[in-house]
Amino acid sequence: MNLYRKAALNASSRELWLASWSHVYAGRILDFLDLRDEAIAEYRAAVKVGDVPQGGYKAAQAGLATPYAPEQR
Repeated sequence: MNLYRKAALNASSRELWLASWSHVYAGRILDFLDLRDEAIAEYRAAVKVGDVPQGGYKAAQAGLATPYAPEQR
């Protein structure tokens, strides 16, 4: 978790996609741990980054709408 947050905080203006996806993946981990409020905060942070090229904007919006659940195999 800390590495995702560190990546999000340290991403340069040319690496906004990294900040976006770092928040999304942190949110997914928090959803998996049943920490929904914290997950929502991460998804909102990803949305706040904006709809940047190769970013996780749509994934963040999906995470806000529905808690993440890994696919069943």
